[in-house]
Amino acid sequence: MKRARLAAFVLLVAAACPGGVRPMETPLVELRSASLLDGALAAELLVVNPNHEGLVVEAVDWQLDVDEQPLARGRQDLRVVVAALAPAPVSLRGTLSPGQAAHLGGGAATLSGTLHLRSSRGLVAASFYGAVEPAATRASSAGQ
Repeated sequence: MKRARLAAFVLLVAAACPGGVRPMETPLVELRSASLLDGALAAELLVVNPNHEGLVVEAVDWQLDVDEQPLARGRQDLRVVVAALAPAPVSLRGTLSPGQAAHLGGGAATLSGTLHLRSSRGLVAASFYGAVEPAATRASSAGQ
C-alpha cells in the first residue's frame, strides 16, 4: 500500500513539474495563396510551430483537385527551419503536364497536402487545404 501511495505521489509531482517533457503538438499550416499559371502551381504556406523546440520542414506532398476530382499530385523536398514558438513561410512549386493543364477548364480548384517535419523526437505531419486562384483571374490581374 505504501509503495502505491509513493508511486502516485511521484507521478503527481512529475506531472506538476514544469520541466517535464511536453507532448509534441501538431504545427498549424495556413494556405496563404495558391495559383495556377501556364501549367505551374505556386503556393505560399505559413507554418506556425506551437512547440518549445524547433522543427524542420523536410518535404510536402500535395494534391490538386478540380471540381472535387484529383487532377495532379506531387512531392517537393524542402529544408525550412521553423523556430520554436514561431511562424515560417514555406513556398511550394509544382508543374502540371500539358494533359493535366488542359483539364483545368473553369472548374473550382483546391490544393491539399501534408507537410513532413522533423523534430528532435521524430517525425511530425501537418495538413493544409484551400482554394486555388483560377488561372484566368491570375493572368488578368497580373497585367493591371
